[in-house]
Amino acid sequence: MENLIPTSVIPQDRFSSVLEPIQENLSMLSELLHRHQRANLPAMGEGTVDFVKEALIKAKLQPDAIPGRISIRDLEQKVELIERIEEALRPLEVMREKLAQAALLTASEVYVPCLGIHNALKLKEIKEASDKLTEIETLKD
Repeated sequence: MENLIPTSVIPQDRFSSVLEPIQENLSMLSELLHRHQRANLPAMGEGTVDFVKEALIKAKLQPDAIPGRISIRDLEQKVELIERIEEALRPLEVMREKLAQAALLTASEVYVPCLGIHNALKLKEIKEASDKLTEIETLKD
């Protein structure tokens, strides 16, 4: 087995200490939605953020068509917040992808032996089942 990944990984508490200042700066994260609260939000999906950004652009291009109760300035502030959150998320997504790739690479290093284990256990199961069938057939005779 070739070791392409170092055999030690930074302990969880070291990751946590690095992430702590980020969490403090994003204090609104402490108010995460509970499942039932999420269910009460409008139906949204993958394209929600892009939809919101696009709506703001269109609203700024045609402010006269926007109902008076909708504040373009409020929309701008929310989009600015979304963009700051996305900026904070980018390095975390890169780190997550690197960790996921490292886990996959590490698993690939032991995949063949694990496949051997799996196959050996399956063969054992098949042999035991075959032996039982033979025993049953012998008892029938």
